[in-house]
Amino acid sequence: MRTLRVAVGALARAFAHQSKLGDREVLERASESSPLVFWAMRYAAAVVAIDQRSFVRAQQLLADAPTWPAESTFRAFHDEILAQIPS
Repeated sequence: MRTLRVAVGALARAFAHQSKLGDREVLERASESSPLVFWAMRYAAAVVAIDQRSFVRAQQLLADAPTWPAESTFRAFHDEILAQIPS
């Protein structure tokens, strides 16, 4: 439970592009703690990775994402995040 509490703060910082040292690891760990938060935490971790210019890690975090329906917020996150990774 503590992991998720800490991760919620890291998630908010990630999407505000204000991450702190260690946030990516917290988010990755939290993604494994519950299927309810898995993709939210993975996408936040990918944002942090991009901000840290760790583009390969960002791609790895998104590699197994499902094909989200067009109306899904996760689809919008996915497309926006991928657009930030240089080809």
